Amino acid sequence: MEEVNRLSELLRERLEDASGVPFVPEPQPEAPLEPEAPFEHAAAEPARLELPPGATLAGAVEAILFVSNEPMSVSDLMGVLRGASRADVNAAIRELRGKYAAHACGVDLAEVAGGVRLMTRTEYAPWVERLERVRREERMSKAQLEVLAVIAYRQPLLRSEVDSVRGADSGGALKGLIDKGLVKVVGRADALGRPLLYGTTDRFLERFGLKSLKDLPRPKAEA
Repeated sequence: MEEVNRLSELLRERLEDASGVPFVPEPQPEAPLEPEAPFEHAAAEPARLELPPGATLAGAVEAILFVSNEPMSVSDLMGVLRGASRADVNAAIRELRGKYAAHACGVDLAEVAGGVRLMTRTEYAPWVERLERVRREERMSKAQLEVLAVIAYRQPLLRSEVDSVRGADSGGALKGLIDKGLVKVVGRADALGRPLLYGTTDRFLERFGLKSLKDLPRPKAEA
């Protein structure tokens, strides 16, 4: 495993040099949070919402919806904007809708699932979808980087050989690398069952800024 770490570190450094962007592993699912205790309102609430100088209620609603991961009802918004009445919040929502419509914004306020949320307009969907595709292609987990390093430095390689070097199952990471166009089947081994051999692609060279596999960074002992 020490060798895998060393090779994946070299590959990570090369990726950062080629892209100019620090490598951040794809986030892993977090453990569920412990349920919070019921929120208790403070003993004394202001009669009216007090906004800082230059702030508006519509701006506050917009900011809340921008960071919210789910639709928010008027009651939800009132719970955050304590002191704002239902009429005030409804007026702020109407103001935001008018602003988005008047300026042909890329986002709009949509009513979904009993609440409102900011959503991109359908006419801009092609660019949003393109961004999502690029993000899926660019993201790489730590396991994928390890598998890619093993294959890049030792190809052609059987999956079982990758598993043996890493000391872990590499099936999921290998499939992800194939989907990203960084790894491909390059042949079959002359063994029982003719198992598949894997190697890197031209896309791999392009992504890591390499002319050929000879340009792969080498550990100091091999330099």
